[in-house]
Amino acid sequence: MTQVTQAQSAAVDLKWIKAARRRLADGTINMCEECGREIGHKRLLPTRPLCAESNARHNSRNASFREYAKFIAATNAFR
Repeated sequence: MTQVTQAQSAAVDLKWIKAARRRLADGTINMCEECGREIGHKRLLPTRPLCAESNARHNSRNASFREYAKFIAATNAFR
């Protein structure tokens, strides 16, 4: 890992830690940030503050965007 990548990774980790501490102080650590539903204890991670349903929607949107980006890249390659 380069120094820049390490610094970026550390900054992202710090962001997640601060957000988790804020949710813990607010009493919302087990609440989904997208829909407000309770997150089960088996799923509760500081880096993934989403319930299973919201996470599935999030992953679906990201997958759709990745497919679109691949399509654009492929069509631009022939120009």
